[in-house]
Amino acid sequence: MKRLAALALALSLTACGSATVEDSPTSVAPLSKTASSSTSKAPKKKQQPSEENQDRPAQEIDNVPDQQLVLSKEDKAYLSGLKDQGVNTEGVERELLNVASLVCTKDDNPVNSATVQAVAGQLVEQGRSDKSFEETAKAIESGAAKAYCA
Repeated sequence: MKRLAALALALSLTACGSATVEDSPTSVAPLSKTASSSTSKAPKKKQQPSEENQDRPAQEIDNVPDQQLVLSKEDKAYLSGLKDQGVNTEGVERELLNVASLVCTKDDNPVNSATVQAVAGQLVEQGRSDKSFEETAKAIESGAAKAYCA
């Protein structure tokens, strides 16, 4: 799932070609003044920027902070059920939780089913499942339905 997102991002960035800031116009049209719909004659207070909402220069960081995944009881049950079905969920928990959210939607969007199938195919190809593609997709769907669909 991450690979698909990264590929889509890379392709969209590549499609930008040689568009640069220098290619854009150097002047901006002035904004026109419009009549205020407010009937109040009281002057508006100027907001002074506070320390916390001021822009600051970019800073270099050494590493990305850990983003701890907090699992609900349902999340734990879903992931545990997948493990019981022979799916190695380690390192792909977020992706599996995201795909589970598509299972319980009521709109019958074919993209949801295709996404579940794509993730199941990736799990099989990456050796994260000892089941067939069909069995892995069914495990995702049935596990998500059991844990989340009420």
